[in-house]
Amino acid sequence: MFKNFGYVATALFALTGGLARAQEVALSFTAAQVEQGRAAYDASCATCHGVNLDDGPLGAPLKGDAFMRKYGGKSARVLFDVLRTTMPTGSPGSLSAETYAALTALMLQQNAIVAGETPLPADPQLLAAMQVPAGGFSFMSFSPYTA
Repeated sequence: MFKNFGYVATALFALTGGLARAQEVALSFTAAQVEQGRAAYDASCATCHGVNLDDGPLGAPLKGDAFMRKYGGKSARVLFDVLRTTMPTGSPGSLSAETYAALTALMLQQNAIVAGETPLPADPQLLAAMQVPAGGFSFMSFSPYTA
């Protein structure tokens, strides 16, 4: 009866792309990362994007509807990679991976995504398994980005 079980399990594993890749990891960052991100942001980003992340003279807003439409529902790696490969404008990739993770955490927090207890990783593969909520979220079901 279970003679073909190994073949069936192997086929299911192959069809799902493997269990490790198929599972999503909960998005989490810490308040400490947000503080680190704020310090890095003030030093490297505020000149273009503004002190409030959406009031700069040169940079696109990093919070609000347009930002969430662009990054909500996608993996955290997308945002991390954009930051890492394009910012700061004059010197992309010049910050540490941990600093880019802290900046990502700041942007998530500024878009009504609640901090957790686990730091946001700086590993792109781990970030790829974490999804940014499509509408942001808070402790309540309210979201400023959805009707």
